[in-house]
Amino acid sequence: MNINGNTMLGQILSKHQIDACFSKISEIKSEDIKECSREQLVQWKELESVRDLARFKGLFFDILENKKLNEFIDEVLNDKAIVLSYNAIVMSPSHQSNILGAKFHRDQAWFKDTRLSVLIMIPLVDFTIQNGCTQVVSGTHLFKRIPSNEFLENHKTHMECKAGHAFAIDGTLWHKAGENTSNEERPVIVIHYGCAFLKQQIDFCNTVDMSGASEKIKSRLGFNCRVRDNHLDFRRQEKMWKPGQFDASNTNVHEHLPYHEYL
Repeated sequence: MNINGNTMLGQILSKHQIDACFSKISEIKSEDIKECSREQLVQWKELESVRDLARFKGLFFDILENKKLNEFIDEVLNDKAIVLSYNAIVMSPSHQSNILGAKFHRDQAWFKDTRLSVLIMIPLVDFTIQNGCTQVVSGTHLFKRIPSNEFLENHKTHMECKAGHAFAIDGTLWHKAGENTSNEERPVIVIHYGCAFLKQQIDFCNTVDMSGASEKIKSRLGFNCRVRDNHLDFRRQEKMWKPGQFDASNTNVHEHLPYHEYL
C-alpha cells in the first residue's frame, strides 16, 4: 500500500454472501427505479449506484465486521477509522452506462506523505477487463497533481480478481472504472474508510438503526465522532465525540520504506 497505493486482500465473501449481496442489491436497485424512474436516475447519474448499504444491516453489517477487513483497516489507518461511504456500483454494459467514475479521478484531497483514507472494493462477479474492472495507476498517490492522461493510460493496471475477493486503493490514487464490454451488469461493493475526523458522505448515525449493532460496527459508522446539532445540544452530558478520534497513526506512507525508494 505504501509503495503502490493498492493491494489485493484475497477472499472476503463466501459464495453464500456473494449471492445474498447480489440479490439484495438487485432488489434495492429495482425498487429505486420504480420509485424515481430510470430517466430521473440517469439525469442524476445515479442509475448505477446503490447508496448507504449500512441501512439494510444484516449481511452488510457482517461485511463491516469481517476480521480480515478490519485487521487491514486497523493496519493502514487505525482502529478509530470510520466508514466515509458504503455503496454498491452496478455498472451496465457500455452502451447503457453513465457511471461517474469512468474518467481518472481520486477520491480524496492529497496531503503530502499522508494516507487519510482507503477504498475497499469487493466485486460480486469475477472482475475482468471485459466487464470493466477498476484500472489503477500505481504510485500516483504520491503525486500532488494529476499526471497527463497519456501517462495514466500507459501505466494503468487492471485489478482483475475473483468474485468475493477484495482489493484496496489509497484514497488519493488515480483510478477509474474500465468499460463494460460484456452483456452483463458488473456489481461491486465499495467501502470508503477514512480517519475519524473526515466528513462522511452520509450521516449513518441518522440513517442506520444501530440497535443491536456491535461496538465495532457503531465505531466504524461514526457513532463515536458525532457532532452536536447546536450550542444547546452541546450541553448534553453524553459524550458524542469520544476521546482519541483525532488519531492519525499509521498514516505516513513513507514510514516503512527505505529512504532511496521515495526520493
